[in-house]
Amino acid sequence: PGSSKSLAKSIISHSINAGLCVDGNSITGCDNVYMQCYQCSQYTTSQGIVDLFNKTRTIQRESAAHSLACVVLDEVGLAEDSTNLPLKVLHSLLEDSATSEYSLKGPNVAFLGLSNWALDPAKMNRGIMVQLEDPTIDELTETALALIQPPGRAPDSYSENITPHIQNLSRAYLNLFNKQSTYVKKDYFGLRDFYYFIKMLYSLCHGYETPLNKRIMLHAIKRNFGGIVEMDVSDIFRECFTGLDDTKIGPLSTPTELIRVSIERHLSTYSYNGNLIFERSRYLLLLTENLVALDIISQSQIVSNKSKIIFGSSFPLDKESFNICHYINDIKRYMETGEVVILTNLSNLYESLYEIMNQSYYSLLGKYWVSIGIGSHRVECPVDPKFRLVVIADKNTVSDEFPPPLINRLEKHILTVSTLQTDNPIFEEIVNKLSNWINDFTTVDTQEGPIRYREDECFVGLQEDTTALVIYSTMSLLGFNCIDESNANKILEESKLRILRLATPDSILRLRKSRLNYESEFVSKNYFSFKLSSLADYLIESFRIQPADTQSLNQSFITTRSSLLTTNDISELTNDLKEAMELSNVRFDFVIQNIFLNQFNTEKEFVSTIKSDIYSHRLDCNTKVIILIQCEEGNTNCDVISCAKFKIVEIVNELKRCVNSNFSFIFIVRLLVTEHKSRFAGFCGLEWDSVHIDELRQPHYNLLPPLNIAFNLTVAEVFDYKFPVMLGLGEENSFKKTRLQRCVQTVVSNSTTDRGPRRVELLSMIVSNPEYSDFAHIFCERIFLLLKQKTTVEYSCEWSLHSVLRDNHQALFPTIMNCLSHSIDKAIEPLLGGILELFDAGSNLELINSNDKGILQVWKILSRDENLLDFTFLVNPKLPNSSVTYLNELTGSFRVTNSFPFFLHVYQQVTRIYEEISNNIGKQNCFEGIFNETTFG
Repeated sequence: PGSSKSLAKSIISHSINAGLCVDGNSITGCDNVYMQCYQCSQYTTSQGIVDLFNKTRTIQRESAAHSLACVVLDEVGLAEDSTNLPLKVLHSLLEDSATSEYSLKGPNVAFLGLSNWALDPAKMNRGIMVQLEDPTIDELTETALALIQPPGRAPDSYSENITPHIQNLSRAYLNLFNKQSTYVKKDYFGLRDFYYFIKMLYSLCHGYETPLNKRIMLHAIKRNFGGIVEMDVSDIFRECFTGLDDTKIGPLSTPTELIRVSIERHLSTYSYNGNLIFERSRYLLLLTENLVALDIISQSQIVSNKSKIIFGSSFPLDKESFNICHYINDIKRYMETGEVVILTNLSNLYESLYEIMNQSYYSLLGKYWVSIGIGSHRVECPVDPKFRLVVIADKNTVSDEFPPPLINRLEKHILTVSTLQTDNPIFEEIVNKLSNWINDFTTVDTQEGPIRYREDECFVGLQEDTTALVIYSTMSLLGFNCIDESNANKILEESKLRILRLATPDSILRLRKSRLNYESEFVSKNYFSFKLSSLADYLIESFRIQPADTQSLNQSFITTRSSLLTTNDISELTNDLKEAMELSNVRFDFVIQNIFLNQFNTEKEFVSTIKSDIYSHRLDCNTKVIILIQCEEGNTNCDVISCAKFKIVEIVNELKRCVNSNFSFIFIVRLLVTEHKSRFAGFCGLEWDSVHIDELRQPHYNLLPPLNIAFNLTVAEVFDYKFPVMLGLGEENSFKKTRLQRCVQTVVSNSTTDRGPRRVELLSMIVSNPEYSDFAHIFCERIFLLLKQKTTVEYSCEWSLHSVLRDNHQALFPTIMNCLSHSIDKAIEPLLGGILELFDAGSNLELINSNDKGILQVWKILSRDENLLDFTFLVNPKLPNSSVTYLNELTGSFRVTNSFPFFLHVYQQVTRIYEEISNNIGKQNCFEGIFNETTFG
């Protein structure tokens, strides 16, 4: 890249058409050449190439005898990345036989393909290949000398001062060229970077009217060889600093200054023989993380607030050529008016802007003009000299997807919060402290050794630069322009609270075992004060902080592991909010609008739907409009989410200019648990309230108390928890009965008796029919008493921690509420199974349908007799369940009349009494007295 292939093509075309000759002969033997150019990209199609050949052959047919029509495929190598395999048509189009389906009638035409890498041999051997090898030091030196001292122009003091350093500069660049593949793709730094580096040295020396010095050398190096954090490029050029003065003449080289100068000094001017000479600096490529550069630019004002941002759409149907034309029209308009244009998420467009990035402008009628091409369509556009182009892209996207010809056309700089604050040691110290705090937070010490959880497992969407971004945005939130010793601690503590809002509940529960255990109680208290147990709690807390009846605009970005809200869930949410408002004595109207991001195919559809919801309520400023935007699989929809967020910010900025604005925009993004770190970013900067709500629904939907309460209860206390009356779920045992209903299928499936299906029917009837509430209470009471007697860690106050410390809990259960609820079920299931075995021995459960009130009363009394019913084997699984075994044997030995409650248990007890008396001579006459002392007696 950068070897002037396109320039060579233009020179040849111009020379032929201008009639230039070599030794009196025409260069090609023809009078004119008509070059039909096609800008290739990954979106090139076979039909587009065929149409170009059609058009060119028509021109050849209608042209004079000594004219030549030529097909030119520029950047033809990019088309090989297309999934459509468009270049396969060249196999037939370049053949003379013209027997293929793609061969066209008419005269043959010339063909020229320009590429930065070789195509496959099937295409290459159908033409003459001209290949340029990597440059040598001598070739680089010769070109560099020509750049600072063009032929026919007398040398000046500045070029003479730089000339002795040229060979060292060429050697250093070649060393960099060879080393770059260790960190980035080959040709990341191409010849364009070297050429602009040399020209910038000359321009800076001329502009500052000074000989080459270390400050100018460093600035030029960082401007032209930036974009890689892992490699210190200036160290590779260290020999070039030898002999240079260490003066303060020249521009600064801080990250902010490098970018600002690149944008503001779009034209470096100097005079030569009374003529004004222009040296243009390249346009910018800002490499960032998760497009955080947009937030930095808006807050730091590196770029004017009047700059125009074009954020490309990632909606499924917005990648067609129609949308590319729409974006190009916007760019054309801004080029003519001389705006600073920021492009992001437009990878399908950049190939069409190569001529703009090359700044291949020509002057006509007092204006600059440039050609923009989409395939074979080209249009000439006016360009104002003040026009600047800035491309913002994620650094991983640049590394993985951007082609080298695009990368080295632009001046590259890393723009993250960390690089922005490079010269601020206090900021760096605060970042390190926050990083260490996160490290302690995510490290759990166990008997087997420390376990380090991934940071994005504990803080959802935490990325490499998130800590610095949180601190940077906290500074703005607290009203500090800079960070110093007087405010550093306050900023650090507030940053911890902000990043804590991204924490998962299971990471909070693990705190007592983590290296941060010394402040686990304080951190947990702060976390639960955020009210993130459910979406309803979060909204209620938001209304409390900022009353919803006041005119306001809020933006929230919520991540979750739970399933998204359905229509029924929205109704439940509405009811929960109304009930909470009544308790808080808050009176205002609100409406919830729910849309799913995945339902839209285009950005236009999405924006139209949002604006329709806004306009339908725009006149009613007393009603709070909550617009929920839900999205599935946030891990794979990062680009669509970023695009939608950007459009929401635009809409909010429009609403801020309106008098009546009372809206809350809430993104809810569901994330799946992944084995590897995702590029999804959970913290969205200053404009959004970024939080993680693990379970969107209220805790009672999982039959659990709020987490801050559940974390400190035993399993028995959780099972017996008294839910607030406001939930309106009927009598006290509603939750317990629902849990039993959920457990019964598993219990019966583990049973070996053929009574299983019937027991399902009977227990379902007991827990669902209010007429059997007394029997349901007996089951719940017995389970509670048995849970209280359990002493192992799985039943103690540590049960919840024990549940989340299991290696696979996240893989099995999306949310911690699912995990804990499942743990409760697993604790209850063996107890319920044992109780059913005892209660239903001899089909005893059938008696609950008896019409005899006396029978029912006896059933209830005997069910509570622990001397009659032996539950000890359920408390201690190591004890044999001899009673159940005996009863099963007894059931098969004779036919039970099933007319008296717990007949088999009574029979077993009577038999035991009789055997005890028979073996004791002194008690042989005491049977009646002992019998009467029993409950059934």
